[in-house]
Amino acid sequence: MKKIKSVDLVFENCDSAVVPIDAIAGYAISDVQKEYSICNCNELHEYVYGKHFYMLFEDLKSLEYNDFADRKTSLYKRITDHMDITHIDIVYEDGTNDYIGVPWKTIKRTDRNFFQELKIEKCLNGKKYYTLLINEGWNIRKITKFLYWKLIKIPYYTYKRRIKKYVATIEN
Repeated sequence: MKKIKSVDLVFENCDSAVVPIDAIAGYAISDVQKEYSICNCNELHEYVYGKHFYMLFEDLKSLEYNDFADRKTSLYKRITDHMDITHIDIVYEDGTNDYIGVPWKTIKRTDRNFFQELKIEKCLNGKKYYTLLINEGWNIRKITKFLYWKLIKIPYYTYKRRIKKYVATIEN
């Protein structure tokens, strides 16, 4: 059995956050499938995909995240602000890794993954846990978030763009 060094959360913009294994209370990936494809150059490509992903953190807010511009923030803030995890990269101590895709559902003009959820749960002992879930399929919470973005956020962004075009036309 290989020893895990870290689990990297890969975001939609190809940025990633390295989560040391000692910061993770537990995780699971299930219904893992492999797909193979051959492109024009006769190379075989393997794509690994998990339908259900779960990760449990004891203290997500204290984990640091550095973005492309080397700005520091908490991993909690990065995850909640963008909700855009696309892959999980499990890095082993021997230098090998497993790169696994997670379920992804978005709508036009957003980069949010509507299958991704972050829950804060309190145990009987009073301790808080942060649960990151990315599961294929819909539930009431996911449908509500999806409709909120579809009905409220997207028309607002479209309206803002139209106003900018209108102002640019008037100025010229």
